[in-house]
Order: sequence, then C-alpha cells, then structure tokens
Amino acid sequence: MNILDLRQSSRDQKELQATRQQPARQPLEESSDPTRDRCAEILRSLQRGSIGEALTKFAALPSGLPAKHILWGLILAAASKTDRAHAILNGVPLKFVERFVAEYHGDIDSPSAQLLGEIHLGAAPVPAGASPGVAIFSFPKSGSTFLEAILQAYTGMARRSMSSINDSAGINPDARFLEAAIGAREIARGHLSANARCLTRCVLYDLRPVFVSRNIFESLLSYAEHFTGKYYPYPFEVPAGPVAIDVASFHMAFHYVEMFASWSHFARTSDRVLTLTYEENRRDWTAAAARVLAHSGIAVEADRLARAVEETEKLIETDPTRVRYALGGSRDQSVIGASMKAKIRSLYQIFPGVDFSPIDPDC
Repeated sequence: MNILDLRQSSRDQKELQATRQQPARQPLEESSDPTRDRCAEILRSLQRGSIGEALTKFAALPSGLPAKHILWGLILAAASKTDRAHAILNGVPLKFVERFVAEYHGDIDSPSAQLLGEIHLGAAPVPAGASPGVAIFSFPKSGSTFLEAILQAYTGMARRSMSSINDSAGINPDARFLEAAIGAREIARGHLSANARCLTRCVLYDLRPVFVSRNIFESLLSYAEHFTGKYYPYPFEVPAGPVAIDVASFHMAFHYVEMFASWSHFARTSDRVLTLTYEENRRDWTAAAARVLAHSGIAVEADRLARAVEETEKLIETDPTRVRYALGGSRDQSVIGASMKAKIRSLYQIFPGVDFSPIDPDC
C-alpha cells in the first residue's frame, strides 16, 4: 500500500500530538546514529528527486521523533501534496524545526528550506534578480565595522543589527531583530553564535554567513574598554585596569569560545560559511571585502571596490565613529594573568575536536 495513502493522516496527527508532549531535549540528541543517518539519507533522496527511495527509508524511522514529522511534511511537499504537507509542518513547534535545521542543514535542499521558511518564519521567496544580502557574524573588535563600511560603500546597502537593542553586549539572539535584519537582505551584522535559532534563519533565508574571529585575549582586552566608556550605561562605574579586564573576561569569555566553536563546526559541515580573521582583513581590506562579496553572491568589480575602500579609509579621519578603525588594535596580552588565561582555556574542553589555535595560537 502506498505510504501516501490518506489513512496515514490520522496516524500523523496522533504521533505529532505525542511528540509535542515530550521534553524539548529528547528527540535529536538522544537519537541513535543509525536514525540520524537515515534522516540525512531521506533528505539526500529528496535532493535527488527520488521520492520512492525517500519513502522506503522513511518507513523504517521510529515513532515519536520530531524529525520524522518534518521529513514526512517535506516528502508530501515533494510529492505535490501541498495541503497535507502544510498541515503536518504547521503542527510542528518551531523549536523542533530549529533543531532539525541545525542538525541536518547540510542535506536540506532549497525547496525544502524555502517551504520551512515560509511556514515557520513567514519568509518570502527571494525575488528573481534581488540581492541575496550579506550576513557578518564577528567577534567584537575584530575589524568587522570597517569591513561592513567598505561593503556599504560598494553596495549602497544599509547596515542592520541582528541583536536586540536591549542586549548591550549584542550576544543574545532575538528572533524579531534577527529576522528583520536578515529578511531585509542588506548588510546584517551581529556578534551571535551559530546556535540553532541563528543558524536556522541563515539557512531558511538562504544566506551565506561570514564569520570573523580574532585572538580571544586581544578581543577581551578591547571589550574591557567598554566598561570605562560610554557604551554601557551601568548605574555604577567599573574602573579601568585589572578590574575591568576581569569583568570583561568573566562576562564574555564563554561567549567568544562558544561562538568560535559553533561557527567552526558549521564551517566544517557546510560550504555555506566563509571564515575570516581580523589579521587577514587588516593585511588586505580590499581582498577581504572581495571574498565576502563573492561568497554572498554579489558581483565584484575591482575598480568600484577600490574606490569603496578608498572612500571608507577617508572616514578614518573625517568620521571615525562610522568605522571605528583600529580602535581595537593590538593589545599587551600579558596584562591578563596566567590564572585567568587558564580559566578561559579550560572552556575549550567543553567543545572537543575544535581547534582553537586560530584565536589562541599558544593553547
């Protein structure tokens, strides 16, 4: 009997209802490797247009798995059973879709990503000929502001923050701000990790992220300056020096480590991410901007890009607040004590298999 038979519908609803009552962490993390591999194989079958093959593999999946319901909806959509596909996918909570995309992003084809984006994020398809937009995720003080200014001068796009205005450090994803910035398809910028919420929106909005990192200790020292400046209006004053450094380290170190680990993992498992370093950018801003543009799907015209770089460099003297060039320049890392460095490096153990030497050459 064809698995697409209507009698499957009531079974879908019963399984989905049971799934929605399960603890949020149960489905993907506790899936066996064979189950995870089978889910990926189903997605690859859909990529090839082999619906029958996908159905055969789907029949062997265990019940009660959120991924199963998402896959079932995608199979129905591929079989042109649009109404049933929407009914199934609309019933899956967004948190499960986010985790599904984070787990299987490398195997989700464009039609499936577009469908999930339309249903769960209200993402409109990209009009033919429209700009794909640029998305830059960076360590604070990594030169990303200057790079973005070059891109703005070249493309004429506006720069939009992906972070909530209520998040002074700019490190917590806010779905509303994130989607507004990405959905505008201009220059979206943020200091966010490649967590499920952020990564899902990049995939479903069909963006190709750029990740810019920097030596973690120099980043912390640069960030420490914020505690003595005007950027964070605390009701108290943090004095410059060792106290500010310790506060910055305790406040931001884990986020930097997690951010680097998450984007490194994404880059290893997908060609969607371009990774750059602060040092690479400073050596050749023109080359860095050209790589970002090409990666984002925007044509690079050498002469026009050279003029954009020249125009942006002039802002260093005339309007430095728009570029903040070199404000996060090299710092004396010795002011961070050995004990604090050891504590920060201990965080690397949370992410086994990640090479942290790009942000900590001495680790």
